[in-house]
Amino acid sequence: MTEIESENEGQTINIENMQQTIGITEKLVETLNSFSSHEFDDSENELLDFNPMLDKGVTGKQRVEGGRERISVEDYIYELKRTNPGSLIHVKLTENEIANRSYIFHRIYICFAARKEGFKASCRKIVGVDSCWLKGPMYGTQLSIEVGLDANNNIFPIAYAVVEKETRDTWSWFLNYLSIDLEIDDYGGWTFMSDKQKCLLEAFIFGLLQAFNDVLPFVSHRFCVRHLYDNFRRTGFSGFSLRNAFWAAAKSMMVKFFHDRMSDLLNLDANVVSWLNDKPPSEWSRSHFNPNAKCDILLNIMCESFNSMILEARDKPIIILLEKSRYILMAWIQANRDKGEKWNLSDVCPRIKDILHKNELAAATFIP
Repeated sequence: MTEIESENEGQTINIENMQQTIGITEKLVETLNSFSSHEFDDSENELLDFNPMLDKGVTGKQRVEGGRERISVEDYIYELKRTNPGSLIHVKLTENEIANRSYIFHRIYICFAARKEGFKASCRKIVGVDSCWLKGPMYGTQLSIEVGLDANNNIFPIAYAVVEKETRDTWSWFLNYLSIDLEIDDYGGWTFMSDKQKCLLEAFIFGLLQAFNDVLPFVSHRFCVRHLYDNFRRTGFSGFSLRNAFWAAAKSMMVKFFHDRMSDLLNLDANVVSWLNDKPPSEWSRSHFNPNAKCDILLNIMCESFNSMILEARDKPIIILLEKSRYILMAWIQANRDKGEKWNLSDVCPRIKDILHKNELAAATFIP
């Protein structure tokens, strides 16, 4: 399903109904396929340039300026839909303040069918959530992402969106479509992980936690412990002893061990325990994690890895940004597929085997 939303009039325009007005599919395919795997020619930026904060001009048609063909967002969306059946793509438009001018692009959400179905079929119910600033022509806007983990603990990007800024409204918009795509309900034991434990106040200012309360109030939350520790230090709790005791509490696998480590912290500094008591251990200690996630990661490395993958695309115009991100994902999926074909199908995944082996060695030295 692919839709364009009109913010002020509440209209929904089906992209498929615009098929007759586009008429440049072959040219678009030729243009996008001309990009190599290692290079996107910046000289083509003008060809695909589109500033989301400006009037997008002629809707759904080929534009010619200075002899160069220009491709609109609708053209690109239609081509994505044609080549990726079952993908969900939503665009939000706002009414132009200038009379008789076309709508202005506001946001776009993309979840490819292969990503959606692959996650539901083989990934655990833990999802990393994050956003990053865009640069260049997109300066001031945000790229919001949702990333999971596959059976080999590789990152598994699910969906992403370009939004005007990070607010309660934009996060709610994003999470609402994600919940539909992944069929998230209150019976699945879902866990969402974010970096927003930089401080809870900051998280509420940015609206992420508020958006979760609005759209997915029943999911479990987990916060990146590295960001929690950074806030721990900024509060004034420094030193090797406090650091080691803090991380020991976060890594504790059993509730008893967790309480023992908290006692160690209490003996070092009672103010530390008071500060940590404001943060539910289910959000930062392995001993209290939701077991349905079947994952004990403490860091939001999923989103950080994805952000580093698309770093070179974040300063590009909107269509170049979207297409380059899509290409990077496609190449990454194929690389993982090639690796997977070499595995022994009767065995567990290589990274999981390594974890089991390390746990086996550690268990051999354990004294009750």
